[in-house]
Amino acid sequence: MSGTRRMSHRILIIDDDARYGAWLTAHVGAVLPDANVEFVGIPEFERRRGKVHFRDFDALLLAMNFGASPEDAAADGLDWLRRLRDQTDLPPIVAIAAGGNELTAVRAIRLGATDYLPKQLLTPARLGTSTTVPSRYRSSGRRSSTTTTAAADATGTRPASGSRRPTSPTSTR
Repeated sequence: MSGTRRMSHRILIIDDDARYGAWLTAHVGAVLPDANVEFVGIPEFERRRGKVHFRDFDALLLAMNFGASPEDAAADGLDWLRRLRDQTDLPPIVAIAAGGNELTAVRAIRLGATDYLPKQLLTPARLGTSTTVPSRYRSSGRRSSTTTTAAADATGTRPASGSRRPTSPTSTR
């Protein structure tokens, strides 16, 4: 056996739409075939929230409506981020947003999301990057804005700081 051991990712998906949650679960499983993926709808999660051991998960995908703006009363995803940030041992959170805009993405990051992906821009590559990059930082004991920047770079979006990063192959790390 080689010196490297492939670790299985544990991913928790919380979604306000059971059909989309099932679809997302299947796609995460396809992108990360060794992952252990658990889907929980909002009503069930509300009942079990106090019993969930967040430290057992490498990433949490929060797929919800993030409203038309951060001030939108329908921005349930932002409300859930506020509620979740009190939890101990919380894994990196990837917000998968129905609705939302740049201001909503910034607010989600400030509320503790590690990455923000609009549902309409979700691709297998972006999904894979958004679930593995935060896991790598968690397993190394680091959780910082570097995770967001790495995931943003991989998805082709600008970092939240607004600065542009060079895109030529010679200018990477």
